[in-house]
Amino acid sequence: MKNYEFHSALPPEGVFTRLEAIAKRGRKYSVFLEPEEFFYDRKGDRFRLGYTGIVPARGFVPFCGTVRAAGSGSVVSGGFSLLREVGIPFGVVGALFWSVGLCWGQPPLPFLLLTGVWLLLLLGFFSAVQLVFFRGRRKIVVKLIEDNLLK
Repeated sequence: MKNYEFHSALPPEGVFTRLEAIAKRGRKYSVFLEPEEFFYDRKGDRFRLGYTGIVPARGFVPFCGTVRAAGSGSVVSGGFSLLREVGIPFGVVGALFWSVGLCWGQPPLPFLLLTGVWLLLLLGFFSAVQLVFFRGRRKIVVKLIEDNLLK
């Protein structure tokens, strides 16, 4: 994951105020989101910023970032973290897969290694999908941050 760091002249609350003005509040894609609409969610000093695209498509990993005070302005840092988005579901699926394998008589350690390799292959596949199909959306989200949240 590439980490981005932007230095803003705005205080942290000013960054969140601008974010509120340009993006619709909501955590996930929904049928009510218009094409080419930004959406965000905030928890304390952390936020997620996504983009529906011209054709809304599920699967885009939003920008996960934090805003912290720095001098008279703030620093916006974060990235497009696939592990943050799918880490818990992958862990649950891996644990279920391993547990079912044990119930069917698989040896615990080799099957644990097989489960780990399987999960890494899935994570690699989803990472490749993100890089190939959603590169344009990532650029649009980064450009939105550069154009609207820094000045």
